[in-house]
Amino acid sequence: MDQTAGSRIVNAFGLRKAAVALAGLHPDDRMWLLERLQPSWRYDLRRLIGQLAPMKIPDSDIACEAVRIAGDVSPLHPPTPDRLLAGMHGLSPSWCARVLAACAPDHTEIFAANAPAKANAVRAELLTLPKLPPKLAETLTRLARERGERGVTSSGEMH
Repeated sequence: MDQTAGSRIVNAFGLRKAAVALAGLHPDDRMWLLERLQPSWRYDLRRLIGQLAPMKIPDSDIACEAVRIAGDVSPLHPPTPDRLLAGMHGLSPSWCARVLAACAPDHTEIFAANAPAKANAVRAELLTLPKLPPKLAETLTRLARERGERGVTSSGEMH
């Protein structure tokens, strides 16, 4: 999917990053930006944004951070429960569900016991959540681990 435009090359990873960033924008802003791109890029970006639509990305900041740290990485093991909980601290129920689906679907009850106020919303989101693309799952796993490592002190207490 590499496309050459003079001396510029847009690769598949760059298009995915752009699609996630654009998907988080207001539709009018997204349309304004897309109209200023080359037609072939516009077509590819609209197709990728369409694939993201069922995921209902509510918070473009976390999506952009996930894309920022994404790359060609090896598969990760899920973070330990304390790191996972610390990594999900402060996320919306929608993003908590995505993180659980990505790296630890069997930890839903651990999450529910530690965040009872969000538990029902997370469970409901998990029921309707489509299967996450592998790269997104890897990225969310890495992000949860990194956030968890920053959020837990050596004594095991959350900051």
